[in-house]
Amino acid sequence: MEIRIETWDEGNLIVNAEYADILKHNNILSAEKLWAINSESVKNVVKDRGTERSYLEPLNGTDFIETYIKRYQPTNFSAVISTMLSFKPAPLDAFGEWQAMLDFHKLGLSTLVPIAVGRSLSGTCNLTLGVKDYVRASALLETLGAGDRARKLELIDKIARLVGGMHAAGFAHRDCYLLHFFVQPAINDAVCVIDLQRIVRELPLGRRWRVKDLAQLLFSAKGLVSRTDATRFCRRYSEITGTPLLRNKTLIRDIQEKASSIYERERRKLRN
Repeated sequence: MEIRIETWDEGNLIVNAEYADILKHNNILSAEKLWAINSESVKNVVKDRGTERSYLEPLNGTDFIETYIKRYQPTNFSAVISTMLSFKPAPLDAFGEWQAMLDFHKLGLSTLVPIAVGRSLSGTCNLTLGVKDYVRASALLETLGAGDRARKLELIDKIARLVGGMHAAGFAHRDCYLLHFFVQPAINDAVCVIDLQRIVRELPLGRRWRVKDLAQLLFSAKGLVSRTDATRFCRRYSEITGTPLLRNKTLIRDIQEKASSIYERERRKLRN
């Protein structure tokens, strides 16, 4: 479903029209106000980007609305030059991730609900609605036993269709590990994908991006799924993308080799 937007603060603040009244109620009327929203740290993996939890006061006086603000520090010139010389995609700011979320919603690909994005003197930031009562797909798969076979297969199907839909539309996540898939058990194990800040789009999707995403999934599923489960994923994925994974032995080999290289890299990190 396409999200309707409004532009405020001379173009420095863009908001999801559905949440416009709530933002006004909380006096978030400018990009500077959005950047300065009261929040508590939940994730700061890299120095130039951090995610914090914040709460908006509702219009009707019920429970406060849990949201997450992701702040991006400005990219320095040396980092831009380094990216250009390495032929890597340009790093996204909050507006890039915001646009990716809008695109996903328009295509019916489940992700976080974007509320607002702003450009302030300190950097760019976006605000998203919190996901209630979720569990990461990796954690859920760890708990599913033999008696949960039907549920496990349905979960695999949902992830395969989501990744397949993303790739069919030309999007590569580039950080496509199972921990970035949120599952809501109370809503029939609804699945959404998060952290779209590294998204790239190519039509058709380049082979290296397909290999990278699927290898990351394969690596993060190690010990959680069987060969039969992986085969089922490939079939469901192929139904969406039209790419016959199981018949493309070279592509399967490249995915497996990439997953192995990720495993070796992570093992070296642990040793160090």
